[in-house]
Amino acid sequence: MNDRDPGDATGRGGLPGADPLPRSSPIREAWPVVGRADELAALDAVAEEALSGRTRVVHLDGIVGSGKTTLLHSWLERADGFHVLRVRCRRLERDFAFGAVRRLLLPLIAAASDSDRRSLLGRAGNTAQRILAPDAPGRDDSSPYADAAATRLGLDDLVFGLSRGAPLLLAVDDLQWIDPPSLRWLAHLVHRADAPMILVAATTRTGERPAHGDLFNELLHPSLCRTLVLEPLSPRDVEQLVALVLGVPRPDPSFCAACHAATDGHPLFLRALLCDARRNGMRPTQENVEEIKAFGLNSLRREIGHRLCQGSKDMAELARALAILGDGIPHALLAAYCGKGEAVVWSAAGRLHASGLLRAGDPLRFVHPVVRGPAAHRGAHLRRPRPATRRAPGPP
Repeated sequence: MNDRDPGDATGRGGLPGADPLPRSSPIREAWPVVGRADELAALDAVAEEALSGRTRVVHLDGIVGSGKTTLLHSWLERADGFHVLRVRCRRLERDFAFGAVRRLLLPLIAAASDSDRRSLLGRAGNTAQRILAPDAPGRDDSSPYADAAATRLGLDDLVFGLSRGAPLLLAVDDLQWIDPPSLRWLAHLVHRADAPMILVAATTRTGERPAHGDLFNELLHPSLCRTLVLEPLSPRDVEQLVALVLGVPRPDPSFCAACHAATDGHPLFLRALLCDARRNGMRPTQENVEEIKAFGLNSLRREIGHRLCQGSKDMAELARALAILGDGIPHALLAAYCGKGEAVVWSAAGRLHASGLLRAGDPLRFVHPVVRGPAAHRGAHLRRPRPATRRAPGPP
């Protein structure tokens, strides 16, 4: 549930002669973090390890809409003792060499005084200076210095200098879309034996990895990294969320159970459901159980359609088959309808689940009935009628 984008990067703490950088403000209202006590405790434990002098990496993985970004930034607000820099990677910027590094470090450099900025850039070396200069244009991977060792070492020296005042916490949201040179630098940085106290916190979507899988594996190596997988919210978590969002200390258990059943504990769909309920003045009582089951969640239709457009043709065709044939259809029948093998159907089902549209397990079912309409509509565009073949003219 990427409910806020912290600009491109924000920092906490400051440099000598620089005003503290402002914390990012959420684009939408703050959303309560519930059901994540174990994950928050694990994040705190990794932070303590980093503060004790060990370079550490923590990795949050989950399907789309599972609340990774909300959890990460909620935790960053309480990560005392660190100088926090954060960046959210973007799908359309994967081809810009060191794009993530620029957006991670530039706000800090821009906030420094002129003398401190010159000192910081002086540590970085010539090629790194060209990347980090505020007026440097975006460059693609064909740049002659895009992955040079001198550039990485210059960035290392810059980061080492920044970490003298306080340990650095580098937060990278949507790591699966990071540009390869930035990923190579991060993987190189965390494995340096002489690295100062640095903590890297990253989020990824289940089933999605950067193009350079070897670099991804190096960054998240088990010797340095702890991976936390976000699961759906439990019925008890949903009850707590209903109480907080609808402002009723003791909501009816049957109403809460209906909310959980309608969404399978999926945080994004729960958010839409409860926000719609609040806008409609619905109270969490037994009398409203059937009404909450029938909520259409029309506010999510555009988001669902967007996810289907980003996916593969196999995903869209399977979603359309489920929309038309209904839940619980045998895989063999789905494969026959789509004109694909069962292995292709299984693979597409996994990607639909990772996109937050399909429930886990078997039989295959959408997370919420609202998915059915966009799925049928999107798949229809892929089944264009074949042009009629022209017959050769016969004898008169």
